[in-house]
Amino acid sequence: MFGFKKRKPFYENKSREDFIKWFTETKPWSKLDLNIIEAIVNKFENDPEAFEVFEWVSETCNLVADNYIPLMDKIGSDETDFALFTFASTLYNIGSLYRDKFVEAIKRGSNDVKAVSMLLNISHSSFESAIKLNQFCLGAYYQLAFLRGKIMNKNKDAYCTSPGLTDTPKG
Repeated sequence: MFGFKKRKPFYENKSREDFIKWFTETKPWSKLDLNIIEAIVNKFENDPEAFEVFEWVSETCNLVADNYIPLMDKIGSDETDFALFTFASTLYNIGSLYRDKFVEAIKRGSNDVKAVSMLLNISHSSFESAIKLNQFCLGAYYQLAFLRGKIMNKNKDAYCTSPGLTDTPKG
């Protein structure tokens, strides 16, 4: 009807080819160069849950439409690593913005559990997605520890485990 194509839900993708096809056929992702799409799929294809979170945060915050389409027009497709780094940095900044809104809502004593939970979810998901795209986004590890430890009052869960980080501080 009216020539509209119904968008396949992201969670229905199962294979690498499904993910690539979904990105190349879904706006605004379809405007990205295939090299960028393949690099994103490479980062997430073995972790479907994290991939779903990444796609959700990106869509919720309009990251591709607002940031990456203008960026890609300027740098070109041969700068895939730079694009992923920039995407991770933007996700980190979004996480920080929503972390600040979450902290402010807690300080105000907000009773709107749904809104406060959404702020926390976007912040947490943004930091996790930033790490998936760039494992050296060290600030995101710290912010996850902050969210888990200080705000959620789960200090024992505050320490992130990462390849090469096997010891947790004592105390």
